[in-house]
Formats: sequence, structure tokens, C-alpha cells
Amino acid sequence: MTSRAAAAALLAGPTVLAFFSGGYFDRPRLVGALVCWSLVALAALLSHAPLPRDLPGRLAVGGLAALAVLAALSAGWAPLRGPALDDAGRSALYLGALLAAIALLRERATARAAEPALLAGIVLVILAGLSERLLPGVFELARSNSALGRLEQPLTYWNAVGALAAVGLVLALRVAGDGDRGRAARAAGSAAAAPLGAGLLLTFSRGSLLAAAAGVLLLCVLSPTARQLRAIATGLGVAVLSGAVAALLPAVATLEGSAGARQLQGAVLGLWLLGLAAVAVAASLRSGERADVARRIPSRAAAGVATVLALLLVLGATLDPGSGRAPADGATAARLGSTDSNRYDYWRVAAGSFAEQPLRGVGGGGFEQEWLRERTIDDDARDAHGLGIEVAAELGLLGLLALGLVVGGVGAAARRALERDRGLAAGPAAALVAWTLHAQIDWDWEMPALTLIAVMLAGLLVTAGERPVAERSKPVARAALVGVSVAIALPLAAMLRSTILTDRATAAIQATGRLDEAGFGEVRDLLRRAGEFNPDPNPEVIDAGLLIGRGREREAAASLERSLRAERRNPGAWRLLAVALRRSDPKRSAQAERRARALAARRPG
Repeated sequence: MTSRAAAAALLAGPTVLAFFSGGYFDRPRLVGALVCWSLVALAALLSHAPLPRDLPGRLAVGGLAALAVLAALSAGWAPLRGPALDDAGRSALYLGALLAAIALLRERATARAAEPALLAGIVLVILAGLSERLLPGVFELARSNSALGRLEQPLTYWNAVGALAAVGLVLALRVAGDGDRGRAARAAGSAAAAPLGAGLLLTFSRGSLLAAAAGVLLLCVLSPTARQLRAIATGLGVAVLSGAVAALLPAVATLEGSAGARQLQGAVLGLWLLGLAAVAVAASLRSGERADVARRIPSRAAAGVATVLALLLVLGATLDPGSGRAPADGATAARLGSTDSNRYDYWRVAAGSFAEQPLRGVGGGGFEQEWLRERTIDDDARDAHGLGIEVAAELGLLGLLALGLVVGGVGAAARRALERDRGLAAGPAAALVAWTLHAQIDWDWEMPALTLIAVMLAGLLVTAGERPVAERSKPVARAALVGVSVAIALPLAAMLRSTILTDRATAAIQATGRLDEAGFGEVRDLLRRAGEFNPDPNPEVIDAGLLIGRGREREAAASLERSLRAERRNPGAWRLLAVALRRSDPKRSAQAERRARALAARRPG
């Protein structure tokens, strides 16, 4: 496999994960991590410089590595080991992707191909989500009860789809206005604005619209040529028109209505998008005949845009704070004019957790337990809906320092890249700002199909900002990188095997209901083997539930007590223990039940 083929595999990763619930769940995420670290080991052999050469890149890599290590260590004090280990594995995935991007996107030709490659993947994902709206009856996608018609597939979360479309729109506008690209590439970038605009509006995601606006504003500053500004004007017009018509077609926007209405309105939208794409292509081809002129944007204008970006970042937290009202649900434009959100409550609980444990936090994945105990609304949230506030709550000041190294390192690298090769760096920098803003108000970090794109863009900026060095890295450094890749891949592979065994066991339980003796023994064996490869006591807890179902309460109680030594704050284990002790020790059973209720208190407003 050549370096370019390895780079192609890396760039295709986010698109592949998008069709597995965005990589949110354990198995696809762990497979993605193993692929990334395999590419890192391969890059150590193929790339002449597989590691960052300058300080900014080293800070970014070091900060991301520190986040992974902190999350893994926090399993020792987190409420539950499983979520902490999941956080560590997720950060390991992003660390592997960053190192692979730094090593494999060094060639300028490969780096130049990264933008259109990632854009093509994003458009494919958005079109897949739009498929059942454009061709109802031909395509039918899974739907969640919480989406209420909003575009959520294939990532399964509408705000994540909206953020993906926002990042894609910024990349599309940059490709469309890049005078160094061929006419066909610029025309394709212009045409991409049509489905991306429809996808963005159909998520009815306010944060995604703000992120897209921020990215586009920054792109105007970073690449103020006449061709680029014309491309932005044309692309935004196409995106707005496509989104507006999509939102005005009720059967398309809400997925409700008769089959005939859905088919008719889907056909109308499809023709409208094709027409807009054709107009965008024609405008791009005509613009290509004109001479490009650089237009200087004064520093005051740049400072003004920076101020606007900052205002966009804090908009949700400063307007109407603490209103206590839930946002309008479903596919309705009423959401777009409101600042109501449950996020204020999430941030309040996260800030309180940080205040209680400012140095090390409550542990990776610990926000969910803090929320269950402190919430005042009946909402089951697992994340604080903001990367910065969640890191503060779960990993404390140490985690914030590590995150600051990542942000500062990538920011410094982006500045250098813009000085050395603005044509290459403008699009990735603007798109990365769009993702960064959105990640502060939602759980983008837990959605690898979205965040991996940002990580790869960050890796591209790191390499673009580095000083050119001709000599190859020393063999010792290459061997060390291969060794690190293997050392990280081994526990990831063990976690993957444990996940597969646990999934097989739970699938067998769900498929048969009441297991016969042979099936019971087989499932217990799967869970035992799963526990051997994973310090998370979850397989042992599932096994205890099986034992209770077979009337073996004493054995189950002993198993649960062992698991609770590792996870004292696991409400599910305490609740099972209460069941296991109900007949043999009613007093301890009542104590266990009270403990479970205290850990998962419900105080709906």
C-alpha cells in the first residue's frame, strides 16, 4: 500500500463510520481506532516524516495524548469504569487519526486532495439522509422518537448531521472559489451547496446554522479574492434557496403525510435541487473565465469578524439564560427564532461538578451520573453538550490544560500554515472554526464521523505550517512509533473482543428470552470471556442478572458485591443487588435500593 492509498483510506474513514451511527457505539469506534493506529504504524515506514517537526504540532499531539491518558486513569475514580474507558478509547482514536493525518498528508498534492475528498464524503452522507425524503417508498430509513421529523440519519442525531452539513458547506464554498483548482472541481464544489443547504435546514439545528455562518465569515477574511467572494455569494444563495424550499414542503420537512404527498413533494425538491445545482455549475463555469483579483480586507474588518465569531460562540449562553423553557420540538421553524434550551441545565450541573472536583474532575463519562443526581428536569442526558465544559467537569483543570494544548497547538499551526500557504490552509482553517464553535454547544466529540473530519483538517494544518525538512526521520523514532502503535492497538483490540462477546451474549438473551440450560451456559461463558479482556465490570453485572433469573440469588449477590468494589456508584448494580438480597436479607436489600435511588434520583421540574 502506497502513502497515497493509505491517505485515501484515512480520508474515507469518517464517511464509513457515518453509516454505523456515526461511530458513536463501541464496536465501530474501536474498529476505526485500530484502523487509524494501523495507518500510523504503516506511515512510520512509508512517510519520510511521520511525526510533527515543530512545536505547535507536538503540543497538539501531546495534548490529545494527555486527554487519552487522563481519561484512562480516571477509570480509577469515575462513577463507572465503562464510560471512562470509552472516553479513553475515543481520544485514542482521535490521536491515531491526527498522527496518521500528519504523516500521510505531507505531500502537497495529497493535502490538496483532502478538501474535495472530505467534501465528497460529507455530500454522500447528506444525500443518504435526504434519500427517503427525495424518494419515499424507494428508501426508508430508521427513525428515532426524539427526532420528530428532523434530518438525523445516518448519524442518528440531527444536530450532528447539521454540524456535518455546516462543515461541508464551508469546504464546498472554498473548493468552489479556489482559483488553483480546475474548472470541474470548482463546479462540483458549487453544486454541492444545493444538497448541503437542504440538509442543513432540515435538521432545524440552530447551532449548526451559527457554525456555518462563522465558518463562511472567516473564509471571506482568509481568502478575499474576487473569485472566492463570488463563489461564496453564489453558494450561499443556492444553499439558502434549497433549504428554504425543503423546509416549506411539509411532507419533506416532517416526514408526515400521505404516500402520494410525500412522493410529489419529494420529486419537487429533487428537481429543485437539480436545478439549483445546474445554476451553480453554470455560474462557476462563467466565473472561471474572469480574471481573479485579490482584494485586501483591512485588519479592522478581520478584527470585526473575530468579534462576531466570539459573539456567536457565547450566543446560546447569554441570551435568555435560565428561562426554564424547553425548546420547540421537531421539524419546525419556531426553533430557529428561539434561544430556549435544556443546555443551560446541563451546563449548570457540569459547572457544579467542576467546582466540587476542580483538579481531576469527576472522571471520564461521569457527567451522566452527576446529571441523574442533580437534574431538575426529566431529561436523560449523557453529555454536558459542550466540549470545554464537559472536559472541565469530568477531567478538571488537568483536562482543560490538555485540551488547551490541543487548541493552542492547532491554532498556532494554522497561523503558520496561513502565512506559508494560504491557498491550502484557508478552507481547512475556516471549516475547523465552524466545528470548534459547534463543539462548544453540543456533543460532537462523541460523534467520530464528525470529529474525525476536524482532526484530519487539524493534521493538514499542522503539516502545512511546518518548516520544510528534506531528511528522513531517524530509524529509532520510526521504530518507537511502531512500538507505540502496537502498544495502543493491543488494549483496543482486547476491548473490541470484549465488546463483540458481550454483544453476542446480549443478542442471545434477547433472541430467546428464557434460555435453556445449554444456552444459559453458553451465554455465561461468553460473558466470562468478555470480562477477561475488559476491566469494565459490565459483563459481570449482566451475568448477575442471568443468575437472578435462574433463582441463584446468593451467587448473583456475591458477584455483584465484587463488581461494586470497583464501581461504588453504579445504580444498576445496586438495584440488582437489592433484587438478589430481597429474600435472604431484606434489610441489606432495602439499603441497596436506597443507594440505587440516591445515585439515580429523579427530580423533574
